Amino acid sequence: MKGFWYEVKDVNFMIYRWIRKVFFIYSLETMWNFEENFWDADTKKEFLHCIKNRVLEQKFVYFGVGAYHYYQWYGHGTDVASTTSSSLSHTKLDYNSFVYDTIKDLWIITLVSLWCWNWFQEKALLLFLHQKWCKVSYIGVDSSQSMIDLAKENLKSLPIATEFICWDFYKPEVRNLIQQKTKDSPKRLFSFMWKTISNTNQTNIVDSLYNMLWNEDLLWFECFGRTGDDNVIFLSLFDRYSWYLHNEHMTKFYLSPLEQIWIPASVWKLNIQTAKESSVGAIIFDFSFIFTKKFVVDIFWETVHFLPNEKITLYKIRNYNIATLTRFVSEHNFSFLKKESIAYPNWMLEVQFMFKKTKE
Repeated sequence: MKGFWYEVKDVNFMIYRWIRKVFFIYSLETMWNFEENFWDADTKKEFLHCIKNRVLEQKFVYFGVGAYHYYQWYGHGTDVASTTSSSLSHTKLDYNSFVYDTIKDLWIITLVSLWCWNWFQEKALLLFLHQKWCKVSYIGVDSSQSMIDLAKENLKSLPIATEFICWDFYKPEVRNLIQQKTKDSPKRLFSFMWKTISNTNQTNIVDSLYNMLWNEDLLWFECFGRTGDDNVIFLSLFDRYSWYLHNEHMTKFYLSPLEQIWIPASVWKLNIQTAKESSVGAIIFDFSFIFTKKFVVDIFWETVHFLPNEKITLYKIRNYNIATLTRFVSEHNFSFLKKESIAYPNWMLEVQFMFKKTKE
């Protein structure tokens, strides 16, 4: 009799697993149906590879419901009526003057925005440049189709030529496509905003930018820095970022990749660890999921086992020593032109840079 019940349990478990597989595939197709231009076979393989290696690419956080949670967190939608930089980006940095003072003698320029989400930040700048009689065209690149759709909605009223590319910008195909679209442009400005430069492998991103840009192209990006390196500043920064662990919208935003593959919140906890990256003068705040229980899930017809204390690395945020970061970028044959910074009460800096690619 005991053997009989084991057989029944095995059969029930197999039926349960089969049903879960069917509903899992249906769930992905319905929840991510608006990512159909990007969520192809190769991307599915990449996602599965990331999960099996317990390191998730940042772009997957912004797919599907992740984009929705992100805007809930920031409190933005697609309504971008205001044209002031500060109201659009929750920053005190003056993007308009910073860029215009650099390009005001050029008059004709192409702005290429990389990993730029829904572009409500750039809308203010594009309107400002247009009002200054600059002939500016715009190319936006992002790996999330939902972000591209928001961008099109936000920028559709601009009297400016706009194009969008839904792809990872560091892939050679994108580089070639941008070169083709901008071959007649007398000047190109590449922007890397929203502090996203801090979330990626630093040598990979700077080398990718070097190989994408032509000589004399401009590179404009922003990041968070700090006013010093003592323990008081470190503890203050840790306190700031550990707040993410307790913010409902932030937690849902980070949770979204696991939510979409049916991994419930009851089997993991959100964790933060710190490390130093001396080459760029960065303190890394590493967010990850740590499993508290064993969990088995079927992803694209493969079975993945998670055991207690295993973790999935999700998101890295870097805070920089500004002098070290400037030297790091300059060593990759980018000439430093200028920077602007604003200090916050907790020893943190918000900084924007302008570099120019130079010859070897």
